[in-house]
Amino acid sequence: MFAAKYRRGVFNTQMPNLCKHVMAQVCTDFGATLAEFNPAEDHVHLLAAYPPKVALSHLVNSLKGVSSRRMRQDFAGRINKAATRGRFWSPSYLARSCGGPPLSTAQDYIADQKRPDQARFPPCPQGQGFHPRSPMTVDAVVFDLGNVLITWDPYPAIAKAVGQEEATRFLADPGFDFLAWNHKQDAGRSWDGGEEAAVMAHPHWEEAIRAYRVNFGDSLVGAIEDTVQILRELHAAAVPLYGLTNWSAELFPVARNRFDFLDLFEDIIVSGQEGVAKPNPEIFKILGERIGHPLERCVFIDDSAANIVAAGQAGLDTILFMDTGHLREDLLLRGLPLTAA
Repeated sequence: MFAAKYRRGVFNTQMPNLCKHVMAQVCTDFGATLAEFNPAEDHVHLLAAYPPKVALSHLVNSLKGVSSRRMRQDFAGRINKAATRGRFWSPSYLARSCGGPPLSTAQDYIADQKRPDQARFPPCPQGQGFHPRSPMTVDAVVFDLGNVLITWDPYPAIAKAVGQEEATRFLADPGFDFLAWNHKQDAGRSWDGGEEAAVMAHPHWEEAIRAYRVNFGDSLVGAIEDTVQILRELHAAAVPLYGLTNWSAELFPVARNRFDFLDLFEDIIVSGQEGVAKPNPEIFKILGERIGHPLERCVFIDDSAANIVAAGQAGLDTILFMDTGHLREDLLLRGLPLTAA
């Protein structure tokens, strides 16, 4: 059961349909199944079947993070009222195993709950198995860099050479797929090789293709200062900190020379240097070998749902980064030494 932070009739009659659709897709991405879903005025009940290899906390973080983002996009005015410091869902949740009674019994219970256009939701049944998420012992915190600590956007770098309209068309072209092409450089391909292959296949985009590397510094829009502050507080408290980033080996020095807070990390695993990129499981094996801490006792923060799924399967406790408000609270819940917002 997930509860909204704003407890006064949050859902209208349209929002549950979007929420159910998004959560069903997240379950599918985890290899899980959303068997039943029913909302009340300020909380939702879910019945999900998930494989043993998936940690419940990882699934929950993604369900709440992705649904919160989508509802903020589609119901901006209503969510702004419902959100508290940028967060839609309360950080806690209640979980109960359905072992024992048949699945149909649990489905009937959830289906029996009142939707927001009906009467108010009755009190939750008490019993063994309901528990809030509790703090864990954390050996280290692992941060992604792009769009967690550093805002990255290829558009300014490309637009600098070809203009705004052409840059927009280039980045939106499904026949080129900029992100997939860039990912190959992140995974170790040289930029010379990457550009030549792309220009050969898409000669009409040559100027835009070559503009990105030439103006790469413009794609690093700036530090995400609230996350950097969290990083500095953790470093001051002597929490071991590591970076795990998809970044080409040739371009990473641009960031290293510009952002001094990268020196706070004990080590940064750069995909381009390793020849493998997230979400490939091999990079998490490299992470475990490099940092010297059991991955099960490390927290991993990333803005990509695919990377979060892979990290969870590798044993990491994961946080899907949506905004800095939720990050501070999620880390506090894990017992990390941060000041409350």
